[in-house]
Amino acid sequence: MDISIFLAQAWGIVLLISSLSIFFAQESYRSLMTRAKEMEDAILMSGVVALIFGTLHILAYNSWTPDWRGLITILGWLAFLKGLLRLWAPRLVVRIARKMNYRWLSAMAFLFFILGAYLAWIGFSPTY
Repeated sequence: MDISIFLAQAWGIVLLISSLSIFFAQESYRSLMTRAKEMEDAILMSGVVALIFGTLHILAYNSWTPDWRGLITILGWLAFLKGLLRLWAPRLVVRIARKMNYRWLSAMAFLFFILGAYLAWIGFSPTY
């Protein structure tokens, strides 16, 4: 299996599950955003995980093409940058989380769902 197909499958599943969890547990996410200051250690740990995942993704696959493969590359770089931000500026992450409104959270979940469905379709489609 080509690594781009594997990553399309993995990102598709992760984004779909993430978006659905935001849709179905919005109250939990709202509570999490308001308690962000108390969770600075969790922000740091999630930064380590995102940095490791993003680094491995970039090293394994870094193809800047103007199609779905480029989207996969962008997602890897975003994971890497998310990890850096959480490790270098956890208090900034807390401020951003507290300022996020609930419409933005729903919009983000919708975007995750669309991207996840697209990548899952690419990854699991027999034509690719």
